[in-house]
Amino acid sequence: MTYLPKENSVFCDCLKLDCPYCGKDLVFDGMNEGVILNYDKMKVIGITGRMGSGKSTIIKLLKSLDPDNIHIFDTDSRAKEVYKLLHVKKAFVEHYSDEIYDDYENGVINKKFLSEKIFNNPIEMTAVKNVIMSHLSWGFRDFKKTLKDDDVIIIESAILFDSYWIVDVCDKVIVVT
Repeated sequence: MTYLPKENSVFCDCLKLDCPYCGKDLVFDGMNEGVILNYDKMKVIGITGRMGSGKSTIIKLLKSLDPDNIHIFDTDSRAKEVYKLLHVKKAFVEHYSDEIYDDYENGVINKKFLSEKIFNNPIEMTAVKNVIMSHLSWGFRDFKKTLKDDDVIIIESAILFDSYWIVDVCDKVIVVT
């Protein structure tokens, strides 16, 4: 399924992008002097792109602009934490078998086993994705509550456009190519 970005999406071409704070073009060359951040309210910026596209580099550069007020919500690392939740572990073992975990106690998922179960089965893929995404959306809500109104949240997600709750909470989306 193709999902078209919102009208306010920002696209990254190399390391040049439209500054999500002030609307000025910003080139990341290690020299960030002269960039003024205008905070009207809490902003949420989604950053997406393929593996190895430079998402982490862009995030580090954005974070360096205002380290105290820019906060990162990394969906990949948080998704791994969902597999460790006791109720998720019990449900996955009941549904798939104990082979779903390489290490049940620590919530280490057996990626090969899970891949074989879900990648050729759209129903299973959707079910697992829904479990992960529902926990991420609640986690994001709790994360956001801990921040100030003038803070900025950057959501890093490789599958941002497949995750409608992420698209809905973003004021801007940067696609790194």
